[in-house]
Amino acid sequence: MTDTVSIRPTGAAPADEPRAIDQITRHLTTTRFEDLPAADVELAKWRVLDVIGCAFGGASIDGNAELLDLLQTWGGAPQSTVIGHGGKLPVHHAALINTMMVRANDFEVMTFWHDGVRQPAHNSASTVPTALAVAESRGLGGRDVLTATMLGDDLAGRVALSSDWTFYLGPDGLGTLVPWGTTAVAGRLLGLDAEQLRHAFGLMVNMMAGTVQDYWDGSHAIKLVQGTASHTGVMATELASRGWTGLSDPLFAEYGYYKVFAQGCKNPGILTEGLGEHYFGEVVFKPYPSGLPTHLPIDCALALHHEHGVRAEDVDEVVIGLTPPNLKNYYAKPYEIRDWPHGDAAFSFQYTACTALLHGAMSIEHFTEDMIRSPQINELIARSRIEPISAGRDGGAEVTVRLRDGRELTVWKPYAKGDEANPMTEDDILAKYRHQVEVTGIVSAATAERVIETVLRLDQLDDLSELTALLSDASAGATR
Repeated sequence: MTDTVSIRPTGAAPADEPRAIDQITRHLTTTRFEDLPAADVELAKWRVLDVIGCAFGGASIDGNAELLDLLQTWGGAPQSTVIGHGGKLPVHHAALINTMMVRANDFEVMTFWHDGVRQPAHNSASTVPTALAVAESRGLGGRDVLTATMLGDDLAGRVALSSDWTFYLGPDGLGTLVPWGTTAVAGRLLGLDAEQLRHAFGLMVNMMAGTVQDYWDGSHAIKLVQGTASHTGVMATELASRGWTGLSDPLFAEYGYYKVFAQGCKNPGILTEGLGEHYFGEVVFKPYPSGLPTHLPIDCALALHHEHGVRAEDVDEVVIGLTPPNLKNYYAKPYEIRDWPHGDAAFSFQYTACTALLHGAMSIEHFTEDMIRSPQINELIARSRIEPISAGRDGGAEVTVRLRDGRELTVWKPYAKGDEANPMTEDDILAKYRHQVEVTGIVSAATAERVIETVLRLDQLDDLSELTALLSDASAGATR
């Protein structure tokens, strides 16, 4: 007689207890808007506004126009609005291109906190465009969008916290974590029941992809993975709504998510603890359009420029001091301009710190190809280097300038603007939004102001027609 072995992956519930996936899908399909904490709902509106502003800011970044042209060439049912450009595409394609525009400048709200520890995340860049596209296609309203995005962000956050995963393992979390959020969003808005949603998650696991090599190589695929997370969420849920089946347990199956994509589950309890009581949502509204680790050196460089009067022509050397984890990060690789200059610049400690020092500012206009290739910035970068942070520093980052008159100045920052200890205010978020509209000209200033007013009363909209009309009200054309 052949022995049989029952395999239960680490973290899976005992056979007589509800599985985590069943508790999650029940929660996702039964939670009402009225059940959501009011303060979290208000924060969710600001995430929607920030994401829309970043879509305006990224509408014409290279790569996006080419993708939009491809999607328009393919055609299909005109279901959902293309933000800033006008016109409509099939819902999955609208979610894809709108997400790509949001992520184009790496400027959108991200990251949340758990027990005092920062958890990197890029959920809103996908969950918000997915929600807007699906809700528009179904004639749903603002409360539906807010409920879906809060549920999706929360699930993506819980899966991230439970996963025994880091960027240094290779898979890109944008492709393996964010789809949990977008699938929850789309499934909720499509009205899937708990069993259909479980199948949707099982299908979604089969579409996961992404590698952090994109960041080392500085390729367009950095933002592609963000877009495909949105596309995947829509596709998986549409298939499930039509009877397709997926993994029985997408999380804990022997070859499910944790085994194949996450190196295991380190905290299974976080998947269901406080479900419906606490919502993990992103809170770091970024002041600068570059990878978050660059923001500390940027702040140091801005202080040298504004508080100490340092000017690039007076600088002999720039030294960026980093903690050990950041020294091995892709941001610390030697700066060079390769196939996609924007990707090289936005994810470089040297480019971002030197640009802030040179211009005394840092925003989307500093990442045009002309700006990236300018002799002035490249001469300063050539006089910069990266080294370990000074002994005795408790984290943070520092920038030291050695001046031609013999002086040496150092600024150290323990945390960056936008961090929990120094958050962006509502006025800061609005200024960031308006500046992107001003630089790109993708919509008129008047339209941009109406978008603000409309998003901040999103919960009062019975359908999205008022908002989508504004989002498609393109001006004469973007200036970038």
